[in-house]
Amino acid sequence: MGLRPSVQILNRVFDSSNNRLLVGNTESVHRQNPFYANDFFANSNFAPYLGSAISSGTLGTPAGTAEHPGVIRLQSSATPNSGYTIASHANSIMIAGDEKYNAVFSLVTLSGSTYRLGFLDTASSSDATDGVYLEIDSSGVATGKTSTNGSRTPTDTTATLSASTWYRLSIELNSSATLATYTIKTDNGSTVWTNTVSATIPTSTGRECGAGVVATNSGSSPTTLIDMDYMSISFSTLSRG
Repeated sequence: MGLRPSVQILNRVFDSSNNRLLVGNTESVHRQNPFYANDFFANSNFAPYLGSAISSGTLGTPAGTAEHPGVIRLQSSATPNSGYTIASHANSIMIAGDEKYNAVFSLVTLSGSTYRLGFLDTASSSDATDGVYLEIDSSGVATGKTSTNGSRTPTDTTATLSASTWYRLSIELNSSATLATYTIKTDNGSTVWTNTVSATIPTSTGRECGAGVVATNSGSSPTTLIDMDYMSISFSTLSRG
């Protein structure tokens, strides 16, 4: 499925990323408060994101499950550190405040795997140079991280996630881009973990990033990595006319 903009109701638009009703000219609302999502009903069109193999990684299409229609599976190849990424261009976003990233995912394989989701500029197993993102290691330990020009700050607490469990990740920047809030919830809405970072948030020219998911595995056998059910990014009150 491609772009899913905010729902239009006459000249009012419900901004589903911020749970608010925006009233006014519909075109200006979308221009200044854009919201983009993909439900992964197709394995080739991820608009507005781009899918790209990492060292011959592949995609799978597992059957949808209850509450999770449309799922895409990211997989590695026999090449170490291979996998797959679905993301925007790596320099398409300059963090300025009020950016939001959401994803619904289920980890398939932990051993040897590394996952990064959020605002980031990496498209390989290497860590992000610039970004605000969640990193999940081969033990399922999830750490919120910020990075500007390779200088990184992790959250002071972590969460340990389990395989074969659906989670919702939310990453939100405050209005001045001085605080990043990370929240992980279960399918029933229970909060698993939340924490913040207020340092090394990339906000200057030359420190742009993209948004998406990068999944890789260090092993030499093809491995199923992560199931992605949903991913969205949103921006609030952009001053573009």
